[in-house]
Amino acid sequence: MILLTSSDCPPCKLLKKYIFEKKIEGIDILDISDERGMELAKNLGIRSVPALIYDSGYAVTGLNEIKDALNPQ
Repeated sequence: MILLTSSDCPPCKLLKKYIFEKKIEGIDILDISDERGMELAKNLGIRSVPALIYDSGYAVTGLNEIKDALNPQ
């Protein structure tokens, strides 16, 4: 999975802290200001961050939605 973020996005900062505190592994974090992150967002039509992108290309956006996706009940 890939987490697309932005360095000036408060929800992105909270989500990165959450992932670190919960020790969630297997997520590559990319910033949309980096070439790879920008290209991925463009190719997948991602228009908002944070965005969690599964290997299949399916994306979940929004802080609470991503937290829910990372911790299924």
